[in-house]
Amino acid sequence: MKRLLLIISIFIAALLSACNGGSSSTPPVSLQSITVTSNDNVTVLGVRQAFVATAHYSDGSDAIVTNSAIWSSSNPEIATVSTIATKTGVKQVNALNAGIATPVAVGQTNISASLNGVSGTALLVVSPAVLVSINPVTAPSLSTPKGVTQQFTAI
Repeated sequence: MKRLLLIISIFIAALLSACNGGSSSTPPVSLQSITVTSNDNVTVLGVRQAFVATAHYSDGSDAIVTNSAIWSSSNPEIATVSTIATKTGVKQVNALNAGIATPVAVGQTNISASLNGVSGTALLVVSPAVLVSINPVTAPSLSTPKGVTQQFTAI
C-alpha cells in the first residue's frame, strides 16, 4: 500500500511539474502595430478629415484606440490634428474630436497616432477648394425699370 501511494505521489508530482505547478504560463499580450486610416486621404481647404487608429496586439486581436492615441501632424502648416491624450496624460479636447485633421494650407502631411511607444501613419493630401456651382441669384424685385440699379446677391 505504501508502495502504491509512493508511485501515485511521484506520478502526481511529475504531472504537476510538467504542467508548471498547475498554473498556465501565457505570454503577456503586447501592442505590435498601429494602423491609421481614413475614408479619404484627400481633402480640400475648409473640409476636416477624420482618422481612426487601430491597434494590433500580439494575440491577434485588434482594438480601436483613436481616443487614447496621441495624434500629430508631420507638417502643422499644412494640417493640424486634434488629440485628447498627451504624453503627460492631460486631456486636451473632447473625445469625439480625436483624430480630426483640419487643413490649413495646400500640400501633404503625415498624420500619426502613437500609443505606448508604437506609431502608425497615414498621408493626408490637402487640395485647393474648387468652386463647383453658384446658387441662383436672388434680388428683392424681379423687374427693374430702365436706368435704375438693382443689388443682386449670389449665394
